Amino acid sequence: MKYFKFALIALLTLITVGAATIMAPQQAKAATYDPVILVHGLNQNAAQNCNEWSEFGAIKTFFNSSVYPTVSVGYYNGDSNCDFYLGPEYSHCAGWFSGNNGTLNEDIRHTSCLLAWYIWDDYTQWGVHVQVVAHSMGGIIIRQAIFGSDSRIR
Repeated sequence: MKYFKFALIALLTLITVGAATIMAPQQAKAATYDPVILVHGLNQNAAQNCNEWSEFGAIKTFFNSSVYPTVSVGYYNGDSNCDFYLGPEYSHCAGWFSGNNGTLNEDIRHTSCLLAWYIWDDYTQWGVHVQVVAHSMGGIIIRQAIFGSDSRIR
């Protein structure tokens, strides 16, 4: 009888663990993950194709084939195939190191202000956390957006 109880408990444990293991991938696909914001780097022509394989095309394809939604952000006037352009945020940052908007001569503090407002308007104010993947100057822009948006951080 003792052996039977042990065997029954072991069998139920295996069934429970097996069911959890089989169901885990489906549950992971249904889970909500933080959006990934892609910020490209400097482009000498002030025109970046956000779907280009050499920049974020491969990363975007990878994340979109998994469970992470991605948003590529363009900040040059000549950017193409980006999911969002920072232009609509100009009203928030008017007078904040503004001028030469969307060009190579735009002050990085202004570009970072636009990015910070985009993240606030579309995500943070709604309680949505984001992850950021940035390349080259994109990393400088997001760093400035983080540290320039809160005077308590030094």
